[in-house]
Amino acid sequence: IVLYFLQGLPLGLSLIALPAWLAEAGAPPLEVGAFVGIAFLPWSTKLFNGLIMDRYAFQPMGRRRGWILLAHVFMIAALIVMAITSPGAEDIALLSALCFTLNLCGTFNDVAVDGMAVDIVPEHERTAINSMMFASQVAGMAVCSFIAGQTLASGGVATTALILTAVIVCA
Repeated sequence: IVLYFLQGLPLGLSLIALPAWLAEAGAPPLEVGAFVGIAFLPWSTKLFNGLIMDRYAFQPMGRRRGWILLAHVFMIAALIVMAITSPGAEDIALLSALCFTLNLCGTFNDVAVDGMAVDIVPEHERTAINSMMFASQVAGMAVCSFIAGQTLASGGVATTALILTAVIVCA
């Protein structure tokens, strides 16, 4: 459930908070739409992520744990780069690249956690577990959207990225 909550962070940031912030800052609708499209694009690659994970695994950690850890490390790295560069509303290309990276990490986390759940959860419990995981992802989106919306309005992109980094590290 915690891992699915963390998947909601890139979604809440790139699909709700940042587009609203960009629009409020005067970015043209075409650029905001392109930002959302680029940021959300990695979610269409989940099939390929599964193929990559099934082929390559760090066996001492199991088939999926290494991928989850790697996804979180790259999420943290992308957020730190976002905090350091502190892109403004005029830097949509950089924001798009960073959010693309965050969502790519989210998709690898998603596929790895799904695969791990199939491996360890008894079949008769999968429906309930899947419902809880999805609800946790939506909760992560909601929490991130709220936090990011508040901090983007008052502290900017750097503060938002550092807070989200802290959430991932603490989880």
